[in-house]
Amino acid sequence: MAASAGALGIAGSQSNLLSTFGVQVELGTDNDLDVEAFQINSKLAQDFDSRADGYSVGGFAGAGAGVTNSIESESKVQIGEDNSINATDIVIYALNQAEKEHFDINVVAGTASLANVSAIDSKTDLKNFGSSVLIEQGTSLTVSGSITSPGALKIQTKNDFSLIDAVNMTTVSGIGINAANSYVDADTNSSITLSGVTIENVYGDVEIASKTDGMIASDLQLSVTALYSGSGGGSYSTLTPTNTVDIGAVSYTHLRAHETSLH
Repeated sequence: MAASAGALGIAGSQSNLLSTFGVQVELGTDNDLDVEAFQINSKLAQDFDSRADGYSVGGFAGAGAGVTNSIESESKVQIGEDNSINATDIVIYALNQAEKEHFDINVVAGTASLANVSAIDSKTDLKNFGSSVLIEQGTSLTVSGSITSPGALKIQTKNDFSLIDAVNMTTVSGIGINAANSYVDADTNSSITLSGVTIENVYGDVEIASKTDGMIASDLQLSVTALYSGSGGGSYSTLTPTNTVDIGAVSYTHLRAHETSLH
C-alpha cells in the first residue's frame, strides 16, 4: 500500500507473484507388476492472490498501483517403456488446480486534488499450465476383473481453475486523467499420449478422458468526479484451453476429449 498527502502528492505500489510449481510422478522401464489395484496419480493445487493499493491527496496528485500474477505449472504422470501392468483396477490420473478468489478487489486507487493523473492495472496470466499423462512404447495395461465384477481402467487428465480479478479507482479533481484495466488470460493444455501402448480391459470398458473446467472473470469499477477529465479503462478476459488425446494401440476404448468453460 502507498499513500501521500501534500501540495504535490504522488503514490504508487506494485505487487508481483510468479509460481512455477510442478509435480511429476514417474514409473521407469521394464517393470512387471501383477497387483490387486494399480493407481498412479499426480495432483497440484494452488490457492493464490495479491493486492496493491495507492492513495493520494494534494493540489497536484497522482496515484498508481499494479498487480501481476503469473502461474506456470504442470502436473505430469509418465510411464516408461516396456512395462507390464496387470490388475483388477487401473487408474492413472493427472490433475492441475488453481484458484484466485481471496481478495474481492485486487487493485484500489483513490485521489483527491485540483489536478491528477492516475493509472492502475491488474493482470492474471495462466500460461504453460497443464496436466498430462504419457505412456511410452511397449507398455501394456491389462485389467482382468470378471463378468460379474468388471474392473475399471481409466486414464484421465484435468485442468481445473477459477480466476477472479477486479480493480477499483475513485478520483475527485478539477482536472483529471485516469486509466484502469483488468486482464485475465488462461492458456492451458490437458493431454494424454499413448505411444505404441497395448490397453485391454477383459470384461469392462477403457475410459480415456482429457478435460478442462475453467471459470475466469474480470471486473472494472471506475468513478470519476471532475470539471474536466479524460478517463478510460477496460475489463478483458481470454480463455484458450486445449484438450488432446493421442492414442497408439488400444483394445476396448470409450474415448472422450471434453472441454467446459465459462468466462
